[in-house]
Amino acid sequence: SDLAKSFVGFRFRGALIATQAFVLASTAIAIGALLGRAVPTFLLALILGMLSIFGIGQLHQRILLSEAVTVVQDEFGSSFSNDDLYLDSKLQLPDGRLVSYEELLRIDPAAFQSEFGPTYPNVSLVIPGERYRAVEAREAAAEIVIGLIFLVGGALIVTRRRPT
Repeated sequence: SDLAKSFVGFRFRGALIATQAFVLASTAIAIGALLGRAVPTFLLALILGMLSIFGIGQLHQRILLSEAVTVVQDEFGSSFSNDDLYLDSKLQLPDGRLVSYEELLRIDPAAFQSEFGPTYPNVSLVIPGERYRAVEAREAAAEIVIGLIFLVGGALIVTRRRPT
């Protein structure tokens, strides 16, 4: 498969590895400038850096959900290519609305009376593999911006603490 058009290993390969390392390093620089001690800096930078990367990923996931394509699942529960980024699974009502199992249970409890589960079609929300480069670039840009904010913060701390 063409990795330039595949979400296989997303966030664990390519440019995102470098931008995640940049976020961690810039976080360490900012915290090091603030604390001035090695061990607490290492621990706090690791925690804050990972939280920053996780937060960016969660925010980006919400954005991706708004851009997702719906694909109807077949009888085996498969509906999309392994190159696509799977985000969520929903049920499609006759009016076209997408609802979760919990929402359907509130809307139409009778839909679960069948021994085979709900009678509405299951759909997967996916980002097609062809969009990999654009999605990767957007997340990398967000990580670079956060890293630059940490670097600027560290620089401001150093200039304020520098003896005159």
